[in-house]
Amino acid sequence: MPGITIDGNSYEAAEGTTLMEVARREGLPITSVCYSDHLQSYGSCRLCVVQVEGQRALSAACTTV
Repeated sequence: MPGITIDGNSYEAAEGTTLMEVARREGLPITSVCYSDHLQSYGSCRLCVVQVEGQRALSAACTTV
């Protein structure tokens, strides 16, 4: 299973899992308005933006796999 590092801590994440899904599963605080387990992620509110190493712009955690 692939790994992901958030704030220096490593977590396992199945391929295709979003950053938001990992954060919620691990109890990490990422603020969101439009994210719901019952809806398709759209990333429109941009409240859950996170910095992803190697990317120039901020990314929405709810849509970034």
